[in-house]
Amino acid sequence: RVNKLKEAINTCRTALKLDPSDALAHNNLGYALALQGNINEAIVEFKKALVFDPDLKIAQENLDNYQNKK
Repeated sequence: RVNKLKEAINTCRTALKLDPSDALAHNNLGYALALQGNINEAIVEFKKALVFDPDLKIAQENLDNYQNKK
């Protein structure tokens, strides 16, 4: 599982290099970071996702969920 999370994080970071405004990639990166235990970094990514797409419901749900776990 650890290798899959690292792979997911690297894939999201690569996608964001190509398109830094990709809200879904920010959300997915945040989720992978959260699963890895990096809650603060995850919250930053969920917030970035919402900057680029304020209507991205999953990013708002993830933000709400993980802010409560801090």
